[in-house]
Amino acid sequence: DNARHYAFLTNLYLTAANLDVSYAEKNLKVIEQGITLSPTRTPFYYSLGRVYITKKLYDQALEAFKKAVELSPKVPDAHLNLLAAYVSSDKEAEALAEMDIIRNLGGNFTPTNYITFGRVLRVGGLTEQAIAVLLESVDRYPEEASLYSELSSVYFIANNKAKAIEYAEKAAQLDAQFAPLLDELKKGDSVK
Repeated sequence: DNARHYAFLTNLYLTAANLDVSYAEKNLKVIEQGITLSPTRTPFYYSLGRVYITKKLYDQALEAFKKAVELSPKVPDAHLNLLAAYVSSDKEAEALAEMDIIRNLGGNFTPTNYITFGRVLRVGGLTEQAIAVLLESVDRYPEEASLYSELSSVYFIANNKAKAIEYAEKAAQLDAQFAPLLDELKKGDSVK
């Protein structure tokens, strides 16, 4: 009865649930056992929240993600999961409040966290906020090409092709792997 084994199995079932929803139900039992063994292990609550979102049980998902934040208040992933749950359950006021908390985490925020933050906002229909977050990210990490690429994609989705091209050019200048993105934008193709 090792909690790490349950954590591994939980991640396996989360992935399997993308192919077969019945794994979400199996995963609930595994997560419960994991929490019994290690009630302060935050990833179990992330997984629990994701399972509830898969099952469209948003109130339970919110409770699981709130527990993760309670256990790890300075960890960006805990807050990003809670933000995603607020956005998924159409709780815009709570999402915006959580967004402020995330912004105040300061030094713990990586480029990958910023990309996740921007995507959660964009998918939730909060495009202006996604752009603001990603502009903040390129100010903080001006040499990170992936941030410019993500910003380009959000501008493209917002129907601002000129800005999309501007940021794709910057991404391609920093890292040649982003040149195809720029080529597609200039041809007018969709962003992949």
